[in-house]
Amino acid sequence: MSFAWKDEHMETFLEIYRNHECLWNNKSENYHKTNIREKSYRSLHSVLNLPQLSVNDIKAKIKTVRTRYCSELAKIRKSEKSGAGSNDLHVPRLYWFKQAVSFFARCLYAKGQFVKYAGKFKFFKVLFY
Repeated sequence: MSFAWKDEHMETFLEIYRNHECLWNNKSENYHKTNIREKSYRSLHSVLNLPQLSVNDIKAKIKTVRTRYCSELAKIRKSEKSGAGSNDLHVPRLYWFKQAVSFFARCLYAKGQFVKYAGKFKFFKVLFY
């Protein structure tokens, strides 16, 4: 049975996850070093200190966060390409999107493409796999 994430868990998780750059920044020299990444997973697990949470739950949550983040960026990009005005661009409904964009925007980017976000964000590059 997998861990049931709550909103307060997500905010804390993202704060801690942000500090482990080797887990999210594919430009980090440690991103491809399995032993360092495994230490970071275990560190995340011990800092979160949530009963019934496993390292596998953390790995699954990281995959989910990245997927949903990129999905929201794709929606923004699609609404931008549709010719929608800046007031009509897709606004992400994920409560943690702003928190995630504060660090994902540094490494998840597309080949020279920028996306305008209708909220309080400026321009940021995006990556679509």
